[in-house]
Amino acid sequence: ADSNYVLTTIRAVLFGAFIFCNQGGRSSLTPEQQAVLQTVPRDVRTALKRLNITPEIVRHACCPRCFKTYPPDPLRTDDPYPHHCDFSETDKQVCGRRLVERSELAPGRQGDASRIVWRPIKPYPYRSFASWLAGLFSRVAIEELLVDSWTRSTPPKQGWTDIFHAPLIRQFLGPFGQLFSLQPPGAVHLVFSLSIDWINPFGNKQAGKSHSIGAIYLVCLNLPPHLRYRPENVYLVAIIPGPKEPSLHQLNHLLRPLVDE
Repeated sequence: ADSNYVLTTIRAVLFGAFIFCNQGGRSSLTPEQQAVLQTVPRDVRTALKRLNITPEIVRHACCPRCFKTYPPDPLRTDDPYPHHCDFSETDKQVCGRRLVERSELAPGRQGDASRIVWRPIKPYPYRSFASWLAGLFSRVAIEELLVDSWTRSTPPKQGWTDIFHAPLIRQFLGPFGQLFSLQPPGAVHLVFSLSIDWINPFGNKQAGKSHSIGAIYLVCLNLPPHLRYRPENVYLVAIIPGPKEPSLHQLNHLLRPLVDE
């Protein structure tokens, strides 16, 4: 909403400036001025598309019963998901819950025939970690801050104020048995904290007390403390669909896309 307000304000300012600058008391825009005004997008989705910075979000099908997630098959555009859940807990039968519902798309403007597509009953939007990380590194001066995180400050003798002051994180071994705190040339060793939180989408209304949706976040601890928790630096991994919260072991299904990546 804030971004859309800014875009509308820009259009209004340009319109007023054109009218003010027009000679002879002209109260309408010239064709050239109208063309310039049309270049300003009306909503943030259009702006993201034109700038080619739309987040890479993969829409998984989430089982309404057990929360197992299924990524779409890119080769099957209209029917990309299994129709039933095949998960089976230890010593239990296959879940078998229906994952998708049939939907008919109206004919297109070019006279195309209507299409039958299968959409997830409970969609689970997941943002690619590689995509988010590429966006982070593309920003000015961020890479230098991340590389310098291991040497930025000397751990004080007492009164640690940051995770990088703790000796244990510097003794942590990487996958090849070497200290993770030692970065080879050209490499950046990143540390993240993981958070899962829940909100009531209906606020404090009585009707909404039984509804809950969740969000999975990652925060890059290599960033300085005054930057790491800014909204633009927090990685929103996925939105956990409601209305009920998954159990502790069902969260493993929702974390699977992140773990795999």
